[in-house]
Amino acid sequence: MATVYPTMAVTAPKVLSFLSWNLNGLASALKEGKEKKELMSKKMDEVDVVFFQETHIGEGNEKLIQRFTDWHLHYTTYDTARRGVATLVNRKVHFSLKGEIKHNDGGYLVLICEIEGQPYTLVSVYNHQTDTDILRELSSVLQEHASGMLVIGGDFNTVLNPYIDKTSPTPNQDHLKLLPHLKTFIRSLQLVDVWRRRIENNRFYTFHCKKNTSRIDYFFLPEECLWRVQKCEIEDIPSDDHLPISLQLNMEVIRKDPNLDSEDQHRPDYETSVSVCMGNLSFSLQWIKDDDIIEAIKSLQMSDTPRPNGRPVTSYKSNYCIDLQSLYNKITDGSFDCQSHQFNKSIPKQTFRYFNMADFTTDPEYDDLGSFLKDNAFDNSNIRKSSDNKFSLPWQIFHFFNVNYVILATILARRLEMCLESKQPEKPLQPDNEKYLAMYYHFIQRETVAVYWQLIENSLENVVTNDCEKYLKALKNILKNDPSRPQHKLLCHGCPLTPVLRSFLLKYYAEKDLNRQSQVCVYGDYAISVVPREKCKYKIEGDGGYRIICTIATAPHLTRDSLHRRSGSPSSPFFFDHILSERY
Repeated sequence: MATVYPTMAVTAPKVLSFLSWNLNGLASALKEGKEKKELMSKKMDEVDVVFFQETHIGEGNEKLIQRFTDWHLHYTTYDTARRGVATLVNRKVHFSLKGEIKHNDGGYLVLICEIEGQPYTLVSVYNHQTDTDILRELSSVLQEHASGMLVIGGDFNTVLNPYIDKTSPTPNQDHLKLLPHLKTFIRSLQLVDVWRRRIENNRFYTFHCKKNTSRIDYFFLPEECLWRVQKCEIEDIPSDDHLPISLQLNMEVIRKDPNLDSEDQHRPDYETSVSVCMGNLSFSLQWIKDDDIIEAIKSLQMSDTPRPNGRPVTSYKSNYCIDLQSLYNKITDGSFDCQSHQFNKSIPKQTFRYFNMADFTTDPEYDDLGSFLKDNAFDNSNIRKSSDNKFSLPWQIFHFFNVNYVILATILARRLEMCLESKQPEKPLQPDNEKYLAMYYHFIQRETVAVYWQLIENSLENVVTNDCEKYLKALKNILKNDPSRPQHKLLCHGCPLTPVLRSFLLKYYAEKDLNRQSQVCVYGDYAISVVPREKCKYKIEGDGGYRIICTIATAPHLTRDSLHRRSGSPSSPFFFDHILSERY
């Protein structure tokens, strides 16, 4: 019997829809035949903004793109046989251009604009496999000019995770060459691979060729803007080259709570009060350097994210306060208590997913939404059906922190990422179908997680060789306490430290599970190792090259350090949940 859900009077918030597509030549795409052109037209009709890559627009063939008369057209002109990007904005939406920045060789196009009255920075990127400097240049441009909601889409010609973003983890030299530059670019702007963050364990690819199939096309958003994402999908259409990817963002306007501003007006300014008590302490003794703070501020996006004290990013970018350095060093040495001063105070926001039944599953096994959600570990008690016949599902709670907190958390997160990368094997480990298995350890994203502090200590001590005690003292001070469990710290979505600490926990658990007998590679929310089949402690049936996925899950009905096995993973015959902490 199908589950009946309450109907809401309100509808889902208005969304802005994007499409990013490498055309491998606009001229060829328009000559592909009636069916292909109709498909392209259909996909474009469904969205508000389109990012094109490899348009191959040169002098003399601009008329190709000028056929799109229902769109505001912005494009680079480079060569009729290679490169080139474009951004098209549907004339149905209210669009106002504030600025445009083009790459000389057709590698990127930046539009600073307003859409429906909200500020956006739209970026279409094509990173050719020989371009190792383009992302560094683009990062500098965006740090200086980006304003409002930053949306980046394009073809980056490399995979972020060779184990799950390719059909084979065999090293691709072009990918290996570009990957460090992409990682630096992501770190410089605090970006997130939106599709992977939303989809988690699934494998799907955007580029198809005879030798290999891979996911090299992405949408990137700043971490603290992920709460706006309603959907991100790889469009499964007939293609022998690139598949388009789509993105939907809600356009909700957050109203400031006047009580927050008035409350913080009576609280002493952190920077000023700390500066007085620091006296004339030599800055040469400081662990947090002035350059660290400046680079962290550059990476922040000037969005409309609400702050508990009402102070926006713009005030830090335009008026850097040297007293921050004093404050941060008092925090890292433990002489300033973040908890009592509410330095780590945040504004929590519940986010939702809005979807149709068909958006979640086309599996004939499920005849109603409730059974699908139950079998896939969703809590369906809060599912609501809206008046426009869509469902809403409470998804994640995002936390908006004060900017001075985000700056320090960013500095610590970057340093810890570098520690983690220094322990990475130089080349991906190679599984095969006969002798070796790939073990995947993954952190489920949905919940704010309360982690036992000793586990955080153990995970860092296993990796960080220099200044480990300083990192631990700083983390213990800056991370939110779990009010119901004194020995636990909260890993909140919206805190720059949360992703890297999840990576440390994954590496720690993977090495512990494998008795430290195998190398472990960490790629964001995945820790991966390749082990001999005969040494695998899990029962494997058959001779195929199975993958085993172990997830660090959060569920109230399971206790810490228990191992629970359940079947039904769509991507492997066995699925394990290992519980490091409980749901908060």
